[in-house]
Amino acid sequence: MAARGDEQANFPATPPPELKVGRTRTSGAWVVVIFALLVGLLMLVFILQNGTSQRMAFLWLHFTVPLGVGFLLAAILGGLVVVLIGVARITQIRLVARRHVRAEHTQATTPPPS
Repeated sequence: MAARGDEQANFPATPPPELKVGRTRTSGAWVVVIFALLVGLLMLVFILQNGTSQRMAFLWLHFTVPLGVGFLLAAILGGLVVVLIGVARITQIRLVARRHVRAEHTQATTPPPS
């Protein structure tokens, strides 16, 4: 009669199941944070290398700033314009979605004509 250990030796052990974690919002946030830090580092190097002062005018404002800081301000203002356009678009989509849900709700609650 075979011992219990001999029976287990004849059959290969099944490998443990792989634990696979898909992409999550947190992992995506880490990628964005690392990318933002690298871009920030490049911007800092650019600003430090372009320290020559330049006279600038914006609307009614006239001021003198280092060239790198002026480019940084222009990039920030451009980013704010993009954010405002994005907020307007998201608001527009939400309003359309809300109207669509209300229209479906009113169709579902009205009794069929007899």
